[in-house]
Amino acid sequence: MSAMSNDGLAQAAAEGRHGGRRPVISKDMVRIALGRRADGESVASIARGLTYKTASGDARTVSRRALYNAFKAHDADRTESA
Repeated sequence: MSAMSNDGLAQAAAEGRHGGRRPVISKDMVRIALGRRADGESVASIARGLTYKTASGDARTVSRRALYNAFKAHDADRTESA
């Protein structure tokens, strides 16, 4: 990467923009999924019940992998704040 593009990335990061895809699972979806997990529901069942809209407007279900990643990130945030 050139110095010019690194400067642009640094400026974007300073403005709170980090690029990449938007997360499929919103914070509200994580909260709902955590409640369902606490009730003993399986991750596969929770994932089948959560849907999101794609850029083209299609509704899709959340993958188990995305849900596991969201749980992992949530658990890591709780560990850091404790």
